[in-house]
Amino acid sequence: MDKTLAQIQEKIAHQQQKLEQLRAQKKALEARKAEDDRKIDSRKKILAGAVFLNAVEIGKISSDDFLILMDTRPQQ
Repeated sequence: MDKTLAQIQEKIAHQQQKLEQLRAQKKALEARKAEDDRKIDSRKKILAGAVFLNAVEIGKISSDDFLILMDTRPQQ
């Protein structure tokens, strides 16, 4: 009986270790995704800025319109 109880406890401990490993992997994947999303967002902003700056330079929009378009603060 003691041997069976010890085996069950060992299996539980092993499953807990696996669970902790999976949680750590999930956390790492979420962090990687958040970083990738941040990089993509930054690239989009840079590209949008370049497009609008080019439009200002060739006179398609005014510099005031450019500043309004580039303002990413939440509107109140």
